Amino acid sequence: MIGDLMDYEDPIASGQLNQSRLRFLGSNPENICYCDEVCIAFGDCCSDYTFVCPPSDCYVTNWSEWSACVLDDTAQKCGVGTRTRTREVRREANYGGAPCPDLVEQLSCFHECPPREEDVTTVALLLDYKYNDIREKLSRDNIYWDLPEVASKVEKLSYYCVEYEIGWVNRNCIDKKITSKLHEGNKICAECQPEA
Repeated sequence: MIGDLMDYEDPIASGQLNQSRLRFLGSNPENICYCDEVCIAFGDCCSDYTFVCPPSDCYVTNWSEWSACVLDDTAQKCGVGTRTRTREVRREANYGGAPCPDLVEQLSCFHECPPREEDVTTVALLLDYKYNDIREKLSRDNIYWDLPEVASKVEKLSYYCVEYEIGWVNRNCIDKKITSKLHEGNKICAECQPEA
């Protein structure tokens, strides 16, 4: 017996049990009993264990409402962000009851960016890219682009690409190189230029 006791590893010291196991230690060693999840296995439960110490699951509140979309880039007023909802613990788990579930949930969200006036277009006049050099030369020679209010606007604009679905083709388009790709229902990628 003494050899067995010396080999015995204290479950509290080993980190297997929490300190609640000490709760029912009295001054008389014969009165030691426990009220935890392992007393049944160890055979040292208190006599009133089934009434006083039954397992008690963690109890949480219902989820809160989802928060507003908090954007990842706080400098912007639109784009990708996160919505959050929470719940609170009403009662912690005791005596081997089920642990508390997650208390926070997050959901990705997207706040639509309002269209800028200069971005709103419904129709595009598409020209072959070979005319790009001519347009740049014409725009450089055009005094209109030198006006201060126009120049400041052009500085803010940039080239970008848009995918278009061809809805109508002018019958005067007869160049085979162009008409082979420009036909109703075909999708093309077009470079949009601020000078256009």
